[in-house]
Amino acid sequence: MITEFKSKEQLAEERSKKTEEELKAFFSDKDYGRICRVFNDEAKGNDRLVISNSVIKAKFKLRKIYVKLNELYEDRKRTKKMLELNLTADRRQYYEDYSEVLNEYIESLEKEIFHYGALLIHSYIPLLDKYFSDHEIIQIVSGSENNAKRIKHCCDRKENGQKSITDRFIIHHIEYRWKKGRCRDFMDCPEWEMPLFNCVSSYIWKAIDSNPKAKADMDNFFEESFGDAMIYTVLDSKGNIIGSEKVVQTLTQNELIKGYQGSFINELKKKSTFDEVTIYSVKRVDNSVYHVIGEDKCVIASIYKKVM
Repeated sequence: MITEFKSKEQLAEERSKKTEEELKAFFSDKDYGRICRVFNDEAKGNDRLVISNSVIKAKFKLRKIYVKLNELYEDRKRTKKMLELNLTADRRQYYEDYSEVLNEYIESLEKEIFHYGALLIHSYIPLLDKYFSDHEIIQIVSGSENNAKRIKHCCDRKENGQKSITDRFIIHHIEYRWKKGRCRDFMDCPEWEMPLFNCVSSYIWKAIDSNPKAKADMDNFFEESFGDAMIYTVLDSKGNIIGSEKVVQTLTQNELIKGYQGSFINELKKKSTFDEVTIYSVKRVDNSVYHVIGEDKCVIASIYKKVM
């Protein structure tokens, strides 16, 4: 058996052909010519309409996916409850098979959302910024002028360096509708009402989780901003909370000695008097493993929770 190795040029050509085939399958012949000219920076006439039409099409497709996912999640909960009952072997096998099919269906829809997220962030959002005015973008993403003014004012005031106006609008909930009885300080609508926001944000979070450095940086940011309010929970096999504690705790010397062990604790025990004035910040890093954090946010020592 002879194994043929392909050059970088051959692989690049194959990827280009595959992308071309996928685009031709997605777009009509007329729109395919338009999207090619747009990507090649040769757009003319109404070529830009292929961008806005594609975003609107993606929005409606995502809305359908989120509606279906909500139904499937509820169905999965019901199936899980059925499996907790004392069933006959045949019925148990039926629900186990059904649960497997449900999970595969849910996974396929979640993957589709991820692909739409990549398409929006890497292609459509930059193109909307390039070819459309602020007012046109608001209409395309189904936002409101009042929301847009609030978002622009907030972002301009913070000067957070976010250059994409479309990205600003989507991430800052321009799709949200403040209806009677709804909250104004947080989003309390189903996912399908804000498909672009949910798609883009879920893609960003998955991208962060898949990158160890980005995930560590984000964890550090949250701990610095919300450390006092963050709670670590322990769940049982049914998802019930059976234990909880703050991720970052402030403890006195006496509380440290009572609840923890390690060389750092041994040094505290050697002191002739107990210090009830100094407060130590203790951060949970793993099961029964904690770090003592100094004022400069550096790790002073590792300690371990006593098994009671």
